[in-house]
Amino acid sequence: MDRQNSQTFNPEHLLLVDSMREHLADVLKPCHTNEYLFRFLKAQDYNVNRAVEAFVSTMNWRKKNQIDSIVETAQEDPYLRVLRNFWPGRFLEGASVDQIVYYEDVGVLDIKHILSVIPHKYIIKYHMYMMELQEIERRRMHQEQGCPISMIIIYDMRNVGTKHIQVAGFEILRELAKIDEEHYPEFLDKIYLVNTSGILSAVLKMARLFVPEKFVSKIQIGTGNLLSMLSISSLPSTIGGTSTVNFSFCGSLNYYDIFPDAERVTIGNKSHHTVCQSVDTPGSILDINFVSECNDIGLTVSRQKAEEGSQGEDEKIIFPLKRFNSHVNAVSLQVRASKAGKYAVRFDNTYSTWTSKCVTYKINVLHPNTAVGSDAITDST
Repeated sequence: MDRQNSQTFNPEHLLLVDSMREHLADVLKPCHTNEYLFRFLKAQDYNVNRAVEAFVSTMNWRKKNQIDSIVETAQEDPYLRVLRNFWPGRFLEGASVDQIVYYEDVGVLDIKHILSVIPHKYIIKYHMYMMELQEIERRRMHQEQGCPISMIIIYDMRNVGTKHIQVAGFEILRELAKIDEEHYPEFLDKIYLVNTSGILSAVLKMARLFVPEKFVSKIQIGTGNLLSMLSISSLPSTIGGTSTVNFSFCGSLNYYDIFPDAERVTIGNKSHHTVCQSVDTPGSILDINFVSECNDIGLTVSRQKAEEGSQGEDEKIIFPLKRFNSHVNAVSLQVRASKAGKYAVRFDNTYSTWTSKCVTYKINVLHPNTAVGSDAITDST
């Protein structure tokens, strides 16, 4: 058995971890240290069978969502690239030798606006990316310190108001809390809500409807012993620290920040706009991204029929007509093309009797090996 830092576990815990290793011998990797396995064990109340099931479930989830490559491919993802610069949160370096400390200025977030520019699934993906960065840092610190590493989150609640009480925001919070509880167990130690206001009680009341009680139980109002526990020089002045780091963040975000060469078109009432894309390599991915202004828009994707006089099938609908509220939620759709040929992406406004629609879009043809989400649509020929 890997006895790395075994002094952090009592003999009984080591025996349970050993038992987990025996059950998981065929799937374990070098990064699956005793400390990592123990987190699953502790989350399942030291029941080895349940811990093994939870671990296997997490490995399947990681494979399905291509988590192992998410850090190295983040720079290639236009949404993650922008979110890394935009999102109002950062790790506080040097704050603690045995804890990862993350600070987020919640008050500057406008979730309604963010969702109108960034698709929901990429906000979730960004969270996965950040959790993986923390796992990497956790392993590094654990190797250096020789003791378990926990995580503290500081949410700065100044400027939080009624605009932050959004159902969409709480639904995202619920999804993130579920991911953390199931796939990053026993990572989060404490959540500090600082610079709180009278709106906090309403926020917490709403939160209890969306997230597990175990998550809520880790919340502490105010700084508590935070300032005595962490290095003051690493904390922002808004919570009593003396750090000279600039904690200001990008305030505005628009679609051209993500896709500078996005195209904008006005589609008349009872009309449509078709974008044709040539696919040379079978298995390539049509990456379709768009937003609209003020109103919804329809979309359909088809593979075009062969040219006149040649042998081939008729036009095939791959993605049937669907109306998207893309003026509220940005859309990102991936379609895997099983055959080479010409594909048509059609923005449809034929159902609108009176209203023209403005659509901003970016469509790419990606290499077959490009990592895409499990929700990608396959042209099943």
